[in-house]
Amino acid sequence: MKQRLKKIILMMTLLSLGIGLNLFGPSVSASGDASTFLIMGVDTADNIDTVGNEGAGRTDVMLLVTISDTSNRATVTSIPRDSYVEVPGHGTHKINAAYPLGGSKLSVQTVEQWLDIKIDHYVTVDMAAFRKVIDTLGGVTITPLATFELDGYAFEEGVPVTMDGEMALAYVRERNNSGGDYGRQERQRQLMSAVFDLARDEITGVTQAIGLFQSLSEDLDTNLGLISLTRLFASYHDFNGEIEFHQLQGEGQYIDGVYFDVIDPTSLEEIKQLIKTETGE
Repeated sequence: MKQRLKKIILMMTLLSLGIGLNLFGPSVSASGDASTFLIMGVDTADNIDTVGNEGAGRTDVMLLVTISDTSNRATVTSIPRDSYVEVPGHGTHKINAAYPLGGSKLSVQTVEQWLDIKIDHYVTVDMAAFRKVIDTLGGVTITPLATFELDGYAFEEGVPVTMDGEMALAYVRERNNSGGDYGRQERQRQLMSAVFDLARDEITGVTQAIGLFQSLSEDLDTNLGLISLTRLFASYHDFNGEIEFHQLQGEGQYIDGVYFDVIDPTSLEEIKQLIKTETGE
């Protein structure tokens, strides 16, 4: 499990290298003991960080990653997309509504307020980026975790299948008949891991990574510059420390006729304390 979670971190860092713009953006702090990242996956490549535009899409994936240099340790917390939260300036919504309401920055503010933490850096990756990488590398082999059909594609649990980019996105987008939002998140993590394995076999250095993923610049939004992202890739490519994965747990409820994932207060408090411990707050 730890090896697979390590690949998730590395894959998201690798994808982030594609940002060819913002070269002189903020760098990763070299003085702190820990850095906190919010990694978001959105469901459309158009209008990244466009305030109030419905076409900007919603965040399908939200991962809060804390990496500690002193303890050689990383934690990954998965945030359910339907979590019932207060979005600053907009009242209560599903947490994934923060993005179309105010882009990456409002999403960061929402998570910071909800979990009472400070997020150092964010990376927003369009799911289309995975499609491009998968197609460029010739497809990815996945063993489905559930049996279902979507968008003309059929998936059978336990039967490996080689997917192109479109099929892979269908696999990770379904959430009605295959374990709900939690099942969907598990498949998304599975895809990230598989794509990283594929990319790692084909890409042996930072220069190659930059060359491959520069085409993804329109699918990325980050407050990190390319130099910092490259440093991250180099630093954690051979990371062999401890990685823990955590999931905010909730219960589905209808509030005013709308379905929400109401996070259990105990689970929420445990995650808050975990992050504070990791960051030394």
